[in-house]
Amino acid sequence: MFVNSWMLETKLSSSRMKISSHTHLLPTISVKVLELQSRLQESEKLRSNIGLLLYPTSWNNHDNNPENSERRVKFVQEYVDIIRDCFDYGLSVAILKGMNALSPEDKLIGTIDVYWMVEDGGLTALLPHLLRKSAQWKRTKLRFFTKSTGAPQEGGVSQEILRLHRLLKKFRIRFKEIKLIEGLDEPLSAQTVQDYNNLNVGESPDQPRTFKYLKLGEKIGQESSMSQLVIISLPIPEESVPAPVYMSWLHSLTKRTPRALLIRGNNETVLTHLS
Repeated sequence: MFVNSWMLETKLSSSRMKISSHTHLLPTISVKVLELQSRLQESEKLRSNIGLLLYPTSWNNHDNNPENSERRVKFVQEYVDIIRDCFDYGLSVAILKGMNALSPEDKLIGTIDVYWMVEDGGLTALLPHLLRKSAQWKRTKLRFFTKSTGAPQEGGVSQEILRLHRLLKKFRIRFKEIKLIEGLDEPLSAQTVQDYNNLNVGESPDQPRTFKYLKLGEKIGQESSMSQLVIISLPIPEESVPAPVYMSWLHSLTKRTPRALLIRGNNETVLTHLS
């Protein structure tokens, strides 16, 4: 069902290369939404309001052919522009990585780990909940991870965990545990710095906006490298962020996991008491 990343470029290129605006791309992306709906048992809650993309695993491959290098640079810029356009049109955005290795016969056992780093209307919590309703994912359990805001604890429990616990219980989302991500201000490992520098995207790993995603990627690797799926809040690609730098963030967040889903809702509430 899910084609590889360079096939995605081919599928979009006929529209993307001929127009200056990506308006006509939205129906193409919407087809991908329908594929996700099918995988989620045609949930009526998703419809055509999510732009679904595949992660281009070869976005930073290098060779000695200048033509290929120019093509990759152009593709990276256009890929990030599509994400920006989705947000501009009020869509949520989901980026899949590693899912094309699954077959319908696979019955997964283990955990789905959800890194809910920003409030996005609840889509980050709803998607794994719906996934677990399918035969393929029903044996998995949900684990939620959230970051500390420095708020005082209540009865020895962080307010962030309590707030998320109450929210998930309110909407009947079953979960195995909620964990607080600690140490996001600790120095990066030498390996992380080396791997990032090898991407050669033109920004220092010490730049605060990049550091936080590199560090979160380390924590995801420590906690979730054996998980069946890791769901992560998708960073917003601000206009001030160069496309290669943005792609390096996505790479750092997902490189230590076999399968990942980067997701960002459009801040419209999707959770109801019937979810």
